[in-house]
Amino acid sequence: MSRNLLGPCLFLVVVLLTASPAGLCAAETGVVRVAVTVPPLAFFVERIGGDRVALQVMLPPYASHETYEPTPRQVMALEKSDLYVKVGVPSFAFEKKYIDPFLGRHGNIRVVNLSEGVPLRFMEPHHHEGEKHEGEQEEEAHGHGKEPDPHVWLSPAVARAAAGRICRALSGIDPAGAESYRRNRDRFLGEIDDLDREIRDALRGEKGMSFLVYHPAWGYFADEYGLVQHAIEAEGKTPDIARIREMIDFARAKGIRIIFVQKGFDTKSAGLIAREIGGEVVEMDPLDENWMESLKRFSRALRKAAR
Repeated sequence: MSRNLLGPCLFLVVVLLTASPAGLCAAETGVVRVAVTVPPLAFFVERIGGDRVALQVMLPPYASHETYEPTPRQVMALEKSDLYVKVGVPSFAFEKKYIDPFLGRHGNIRVVNLSEGVPLRFMEPHHHEGEKHEGEQEEEAHGHGKEPDPHVWLSPAVARAAAGRICRALSGIDPAGAESYRRNRDRFLGEIDDLDREIRDALRGEKGMSFLVYHPAWGYFADEYGLVQHAIEAEGKTPDIARIREMIDFARAKGIRIIFVQKGFDTKSAGLIAREIGGEVVEMDPLDENWMESLKRFSRALRKAAR
């Protein structure tokens, strides 16, 4: 058996061994069991579900969506879930390999797709001059890049739309809690509106601003607030010397002094570029479970970077 098939096959074996034909439903336990792919989605569900939900995050912080395999304990929790909230972008390998086949076999688990109705942007291809030509960013967002960008949760607009779908799903599973879910949804929508205003205030006058990241995670955020993300990592490849030199020249030309990185990536090249431009490396976590504070911190860091 090939190594590529071994992981999914082991996952299926665990599913078969742990499957329980007599699992208790939400009405019997008083708690809606919800599984999500990444920590920020747990934030959305918790805000709406409150103490009426029990959460299971399938992809731990700093784990790679391309290589991580669910543990037997996670499989057991997933098998008992009433609702699954997924990222839903085709390029998200963990969901494609493990979650989507599982959900296909378990039609009793309701699914909320965070990407439903979202115009997907595509990961930026390599640009030898470090610049985009006029209109090129818009073209990429409609499919001229290589892979769709999975980081949809970093858009407040996406979170706002998902809140309604999560509320409806929870209400369908647990009708007795429907009024509570609706109140929590409305409160959460108000929090998102406040967050949006805070971000726009922080970035006032910075439309068109370029910022530099190692891994291109902040594209949806950038699109929403009129910014331009540039990534050191091109097409998922570790940057070579030519790419590093290119990005040093680009950062100098743009006056960029801050490079944003995230845990779990080899960011030595970011440190090298920062030293060459007299700048600094700032860590930001797009997978932070405290989604709201994470976006606030990033907007404040961008404001600092613009000075």
